[in-house]
Amino acid sequence: MAFMKSVLFVCLLMQVCWTGGSPPTTVEVELHVFSGRRDPVFVLHPNDNNYDVIVQKASEQSTTDWPSVLGYKGFTIKEFHGSSQAGSSTEESEVSRVSTVGRCTRVDFELLLLNSITGKVPKGDDQPISDSLLNYAKSDIDKCAS
Repeated sequence: MAFMKSVLFVCLLMQVCWTGGSPPTTVEVELHVFSGRRDPVFVLHPNDNNYDVIVQKASEQSTTDWPSVLGYKGFTIKEFHGSSQAGSSTEESEVSRVSTVGRCTRVDFELLLLNSITGKVPKGDDQPISDSLLNYAKSDIDKCAS
C-alpha cells in the first residue's frame, strides 16, 4: 500500500499518470465563446501543426480561472490516451488530463490554440466556424496583450 501511495505521489508530481509519459493519441480543444448554445470542440491529432507544443504548454499549468463575461472566455484542452480517438464516442476514463485556459491568462498560448483550430471543422459540424467568430476571439485576446 505504501508503495502505491508513493507511485501515485510521483505520478501526480510529474503529471505522467499511468501512460508511461507517452504523448496523448488525440487532443480536444474547446473554444468557450457562446452563451446558450454548445461551444465548438476541435479534435487535434499528432500530425497537426503545433500538436506537441499544445500538449507541452497544457501540462505546464493545468487550470486557470474563467472570467465572468459574455463572449470569449477561453479554452478547455482534453488529452486522450489509448486506442480510441477523441472524436469518437469516448468514456470519461479515457481522458488523461483536462486543462483550462481562461481568457487573458496565457495570451501567447491562447493565440496558439486559436491559430491551431482555424480552418478545422468542429466535432458534429460539417463546416469550419466563421472567420468573424475567430476574429472576435482574437480581438479579445489581442486586447489583453496590449
